[in-house]
Amino acid sequence: MKVAGLTENIHIQTLLVQPEKGVNRMDWQMQPYKRYLKNLTVAKVPGNHWSFLTQPETFNQTVADFLEGAKQ
Repeated sequence: MKVAGLTENIHIQTLLVQPEKGVNRMDWQMQPYKRYLKNLTVAKVPGNHWSFLTQPETFNQTVADFLEGAKQ
């Protein structure tokens, strides 16, 4: 806990699926992602931390859309 998880810039396309009732919703929690992930896409989806289980269609479509865009 004394060492930051992200310490260097990462330039690859990155998707953060952010559930509306999940973790990493506060600005201070998002700052490391925004700072170090230089090609970050944040996709907000309904549900909680387990949105891939509670909202699988929406979650899967969000990931599919991101991957489709990444191919271009």
